[in-house]
Amino acid sequence: MTVIKTLQSFQNQVRTATSASLAYIGELARRYTEARARLKALEAGAMSRREVEQLVRDQIARDGRAWLDEHGYALRQFIARARPRLKVRHLPDYGRALVEWGALCASDPDGAYARVMTLIEANGYQPGPDAEQYKADVTALLTELASHERDHEHAVDAALEAGLQVEHLPHVQQRREDEARARQLEDERVVDRQRRQAALDDAHVAHADGRESRTATSSYLS
Repeated sequence: MTVIKTLQSFQNQVRTATSASLAYIGELARRYTEARARLKALEAGAMSRREVEQLVRDQIARDGRAWLDEHGYALRQFIARARPRLKVRHLPDYGRALVEWGALCASDPDGAYARVMTLIEANGYQPGPDAEQYKADVTALLTELASHERDHEHAVDAALEAGLQVEHLPHVQQRREDEARARQLEDERVVDRQRRQAALDDAHVAHADGRESRTATSSYLS
């Protein structure tokens, strides 16, 4: 009876340990997934307001310069005092170019800026962290991800050694398979190099033996 109770107690301990191990591994996987989601959300988020405002102003300045580069000559010709052989003056593209976005950027950059910012705000803009804070947040999340991945990998290895049926994170499993394949290929290359070197050595020895044989025969005949 004592033996049966001992076995039952042992089984209960195994079940408890198994359940705790699986729960721990599941929690590590959840932490990794959650941190990964936070990283993706951070990467997909918007820039800070200061960065967005500068980005818009820089783009407006570029577009305004590009419009003037394209239509500036026509504008100068339109207001030139002397235009030989031309009796009718025309604005760039007969005035159609004046309503283009680039014309607004060149003529009223502040108005263009206000229009773009209004549209950005209307599109649900939520300011993100500035560049320095963004880099710090990304670094912190990458460090957290690496820690969760390492802990999960070690826990799964220990569980597998104990006979539990668990799996590594998909990308960890893929990495391990790639590493194993790389080691196999390297082992095959080493074996192939050794085989080719042995063949060269055998050929060299055979060539040397043949030369010594011919030398010995020549000495005897002499």
